[in-house]
Amino acid sequence: MQKVILTQFTGEELAKYIVDEMEARSLLKSAINSEKAESDERFVGDAALAGYLGCTVQTVIALRKRHEISFYRHGRRYFYKRSEIDSALKVDARRFGELRGRSGK
Repeated sequence: MQKVILTQFTGEELAKYIVDEMEARSLLKSAINSEKAESDERFVGDAALAGYLGCTVQTVIALRKRHEISFYRHGRRYFYKRSEIDSALKVDARRFGELRGRSGK
């Protein structure tokens, strides 16, 4: 809970305070949105990446072991960035399994 301090502002001071507060809130909101957008581009775990690529978890593990895709590791968890996966496998809108002639159905 914020403490409210009552003071007398002149019209210009009050306007400047309001503008500064709105800018600060706007910057905070844009930082939160960019963080959310960045997290949308990450895959956490092999199963999430396999779902995106339309392949099995074993295929993701094999690609990772052969260093055909880039990955990040924290403890036992693996993280992947969508942009790096797309550039490594040259996947655009199509799914990985469909590129190999398999339908994902």
